[in-house]
Amino acid sequence: MRRFTPDWILIDGRFQRSVSVAVADDGTVLELGGAPGRAVRGILIPGLINAHTHLELSALAGQVPAGLGLPVWVDVLLRLRAELTDQAAGAAIGRAVLSLIQAGTAGVAEVTNTGLAIGALEAARVQGVVHAEVLGIDPDQAQAALDRVAGLGSESLAVRPSPHAPYSTSGALIQRAVAAPGPMATIHLDEDPAERTFLATGTGPWADFLDRLGRDRGDFVPPGCSPVSWLSRLGVLGPELALVHGTGFSEQDLDAVAAAGSTVVLCPRSNQHISGRLPPAADMVARGIPLAVGTDSLASCADLDLLRELAVLRQAFPSVDPLTWVLAATSGGARVLGRPDLGVIAAGAAPGLLLLDATTDDPAATLCSGLGLRRTWLSCPGVQTTCTQEAA
Repeated sequence: MRRFTPDWILIDGRFQRSVSVAVADDGTVLELGGAPGRAVRGILIPGLINAHTHLELSALAGQVPAGLGLPVWVDVLLRLRAELTDQAAGAAIGRAVLSLIQAGTAGVAEVTNTGLAIGALEAARVQGVVHAEVLGIDPDQAQAALDRVAGLGSESLAVRPSPHAPYSTSGALIQRAVAAPGPMATIHLDEDPAERTFLATGTGPWADFLDRLGRDRGDFVPPGCSPVSWLSRLGVLGPELALVHGTGFSEQDLDAVAAAGSTVVLCPRSNQHISGRLPPAADMVARGIPLAVGTDSLASCADLDLLRELAVLRQAFPSVDPLTWVLAATSGGARVLGRPDLGVIAAGAAPGLLLLDATTDDPAATLCSGLGLRRTWLSCPGVQTTCTQEAA
């Protein structure tokens, strides 16, 4: 057992001064308070939770142009991805997983089409869930799409099907994927204006893109409504589904999401890269919508450092208490993973204890400042063995 007393520690949703924490050798928090521990300078938080990653795209870092909108971004991405070998993709994934750990990440929600990142995550003992993406606009192909991901498995990570997006996934497939057992599903939602056009009229850049791919849209009937309204009609808008992005949410959409209790996963740097838009995050906070944060992929983000996402949110929405963003990146992300033992420093949990080297009177603002704070694992998450852990 080891005991530490940091300058600041995140407990019960707020930062407290000089509270000691005792942790077992396996990473389990044994006690909060009590006898003083070894004094450590800085801010102690649970390991960060990256609630939306595409690690299998890591080899495409810096190769997909910015600012052209999502349909063009996807078009370029698919062409580049077709040229990748599994060896090149695997090597990039390994480097990306290491960077996640070095940035202080304890858990991830990895979105995959291939399953290539599962082995690297297992080897590094990163906690979390793998969302095996299902897609297909033809309702008759729903079962075939689910069958294609049934073979993905993991000994240490939860694996569940998740629908890709309303412009690529039939209503029937969305319903069946969300109804599958496991942690909450995720769906890319209202990331780009072209999505709203496609659902409203069945036309526009997404229709053209699907036609170029040769996808059969003969049975697709545009619902004539917003993406949020479409999920509500399908009966899947609720706490069992996390909505990723939401850059185009209207006031009515926000009210519906809040009433349904859905979590929104924010990926602000990816949104800036692809379309130059940010979600109405302050309005989400005002409505009490549960939030989490993700980096998306290295094809749309410079790195996998979750604190850099928080810096963008802090700068873009200065009226929001920065503690909101810190909680979204810890306990909010753990909720998406279905892992209450992560994202919080509490007795019985094993979240990983991450120390950030800083002297401050406002720890939440400092974490969201964008400063390159030195990070040290005082206790690695769970039985993690690949991160650098400070000796007792």
